[in-house]
Amino acid sequence: MTIKVLHCMHSLHGGGAERQLSIMVNHQDSEKLEMAIFCVNDDMSNVNLNKCNILKIKDPDNYPFKMVQEICSAIDEFQPDIVHTWLPPSISAPALVAARIRNKVAVASYRNKKIFESWIRLPEFFSTLFFANAIVSNNSPTQSSYLFRKLFYLKKNDVIPNAVDVPFEYIRKDVDSSPDVLNILFVGRITDQKNWQVLLRALAGIKNNNRWKLTVCGKGEDEEKFISLAQSLEVYGNINMLGYIKDVYPVMSQSDLLVLPSWYEGMPNVVLEAMTLGLPSVVSSIDAHTSLFDNNSGVVFFDPKKPDELASVFNEISRGVIDLKKLSSDGLMFSKRFTPKIMLEKYFSFYRKILNEDKN
Repeated sequence: MTIKVLHCMHSLHGGGAERQLSIMVNHQDSEKLEMAIFCVNDDMSNVNLNKCNILKIKDPDNYPFKMVQEICSAIDEFQPDIVHTWLPPSISAPALVAARIRNKVAVASYRNKKIFESWIRLPEFFSTLFFANAIVSNNSPTQSSYLFRKLFYLKKNDVIPNAVDVPFEYIRKDVDSSPDVLNILFVGRITDQKNWQVLLRALAGIKNNNRWKLTVCGKGEDEEKFISLAQSLEVYGNINMLGYIKDVYPVMSQSDLLVLPSWYEGMPNVVLEAMTLGLPSVVSSIDAHTSLFDNNSGVVFFDPKKPDELASVFNEISRGVIDLKKLSSDGLMFSKRFTPKIMLEKYFSFYRKILNEDKN
C-alpha cells in the first residue's frame, strides 16, 4: 500500500520544520509513501528536496489570499490520500479547508507550544477543530494552552518525535571529562523564548572566568540586549558571537557542552543533533525536555528560573564532578531512538491508521 501525502507549508528555507520535512522526503520508502509539497517560497538553499514533487503557488500575489483555491489546485494535481498541514497558520488553516472541500483526510501539526499569542491562532484553532481528521505533534501537548490540549485529545492523535540526520564525520571521538577550558555552545535565535539572560547570569557565577568560553551561533531581535547584559556582567570578553551558521556541526564537534536554557520548545532538535555527535547537553527542566529526556539520556537538567543552579552545573563539570565522557556516551546511545527510519515508520503507521479509520 502506497500512501500519497501532500505536505503544506509556506517556505522550504528555514528552521526545524523544513529540515524535518526534508529528512522525511529524502528517506521515504517509495513503496510505502509518495510525498509532494505545496509551498509559497520554494527557496531550497539550506535543504535538499530534490526527490520530491514541489507544487509552488501559481500566483504569489494570491498570498495570503486565495490560498484555499491554490491548495485545492495542488490537491487536484497530485491527488493525495492525505493533506498534512505544517505551518504557519496562513497556510495550515486554508489547507485544512481545502482538504475538506476536496474530501481528503487532513492532518494538522503541532510543531511547537500552542498558545493564543496572536489573533491568527483563532482561525488555525477553529479550522483544526472543524476540518482536521487528526493531529500529529512532535512535542508533548502538555505545554500547550488548555484549549489546544483539549483539541489534541479530541482528535485522532499521535506524538512523533523528530529524527536526527547528521554527518558521521563530525562525531566526537575524544571527549575530555574535565577540560582545562570549558567550551560552551549556545545555538538558536537570540530571543526571549531561549532565556539567554539566565545563561549570561550563570556564566557570571562561574568561579574562574579563565576556565570557560561561550560560542553563540544565532541572531535575533535581542542581540543588542544580549551584548549589553554580557558587558555589564563582565563576561563579554569570553564570548564569541558567530551569528547565523548554516552548518553548525563543525562548531559542535569542537565544543565541550551545549546549553539550551529555553522557557519553551517544540522538539529540541539541536539537543538531539548534539547527542548524535557525542556532545553533552545542559537543558532547562521544561515539559518539552523532561518528557523526552531522562537522567540516563546524556543531559543535565536545571531550573530555567535559577541562574545559580546553572552556574553550579558549570562548576561541577569544570571540577569533574559531572562526567562529560559518560554524558557523551549516554547521549550517543539515546540518540539511536531518533533515526529517520524510525520516524518514517511511525508516520506511515499513523497515516495508515487514520485512513483505515476514515474508511470505516
